[in-house]
Amino acid sequence: MKRFSNKKINFIAAILLIIFIVIFSFGDFSKAKKASAAWYATGGTWGYRKQITVDPEKVSGSSNLTDFPMLFKVTDPDLKHTAHGGKVGKIDGTDILFTSSDGSTKLSHEIEYYASTTGEIIAWVKVPTLYTAQQTPIYVYFGNSGASDQQNVTGVWDSNFKGVWHMPNGTTLSAADSTSNANNGVATNATAASGHIGGAASFDGTDDEILVTRNAGTDDIN
Repeated sequence: MKRFSNKKINFIAAILLIIFIVIFSFGDFSKAKKASAAWYATGGTWGYRKQITVDPEKVSGSSNLTDFPMLFKVTDPDLKHTAHGGKVGKIDGTDILFTSSDGSTKLSHEIEYYASTTGEIIAWVKVPTLYTAQQTPIYVYFGNSGASDQQNVTGVWDSNFKGVWHMPNGTTLSAADSTSNANNGVATNATAASGHIGGAASFDGTDDEILVTRNAGTDDIN
């Protein structure tokens, strides 16, 4: 096991964050429904919600998972911005939020990628309990053009995560750390590329690298 020191760490190979990914099925995700008074309404009025149903057979292991950052990846026409025929109120998708099964308890989430023209979204949602013996329902809300940014990025990743680098697929590679540790990386020569979930970093094996400085007060990363 390699222990990182306080000095800069030279990542010659791609940085990998190994986690279990929950693959889930959707319950009635084909039709958006008009919001009612009983729905989430903190900070404004959300016009629509859809239920997401996690299939217990797709949850890894035999024990329920607690406070699990679940991958939510879908392309849905209702999740396009209103300018493109959808129902999302903000062009960057930040009016999208998630709640537990009661429809009102907000869950922390981070949007890794959102395409307003297609309704594609890649998000990480911290689910309190993912069940292995029964379905886990949660809700996604959208349709509030006046909402503030509903994300709670650092809230998704607890203290067990020393660093989370999504490396989004864009013109300029980003190695920003999503955790509260802010162990942000600086890319040299490495370029953005597409990965299995969203973005990735491309290295030539010679002089491409990502440098990460461990912040003072942060436990060593193993």
